[in-house]
Amino acid sequence: MKLTSVLLAGFIVLTIALAFKTYQLGQQHVEGLRVASRDVREAEEINRGLLDRIHTLRAPPFSLVGMEVMTGRKVTVEPVDSMVLYLFGTDCPYSPDNVPFLNELHAAGVNVVGVAPEETRPQIEMFARISGTAFPLLVHPTGEVVEVLPLDPVPMTAVFLGGRVETLWLGPLDEDRQRLLVEQFGVRDRSEF
Repeated sequence: MKLTSVLLAGFIVLTIALAFKTYQLGQQHVEGLRVASRDVREAEEINRGLLDRIHTLRAPPFSLVGMEVMTGRKVTVEPVDSMVLYLFGTDCPYSPDNVPFLNELHAAGVNVVGVAPEETRPQIEMFARISGTAFPLLVHPTGEVVEVLPLDPVPMTAVFLGGRVETLWLGPLDEDRQRLLVEQFGVRDRSEF
């Protein structure tokens, strides 16, 4: 009888300890989710603040002028209304990763322009051939768009809607960003690409 009581008491103590530890881990997980959510909100506020500062520094309309690398024709986007401006580096290992999706957007009628501000024409031509770029790439671009956007690091995607920089993304265009771009430019679904 004593042994059974001791075992039962031990089982109850272990069960209570396990339940308490499970509760503590759950609380830690919930707190981690709260912190992550707060961090995302803060990052969105910082991004919106930076975009607002861009607009106060240089009021729209923006303009962009350059020579299209593959055709040699002069490209003038003035004023910039709704478009995707892709800032890339020819030696950046991540810049080619966004090209297939941007090609799809371009084929669907979205105005997509690529800029590598400090690169030479042969470097940009090589990038275009290797990455299979179908949208215009400008060499020696000038204009207010490039002056107000940070040129480093790359790749950076600037989304203009109604003459304003709506979004500024650094790095890859993941599925969420791609979905947002498709929605922002009114492309019904990816099957239209």
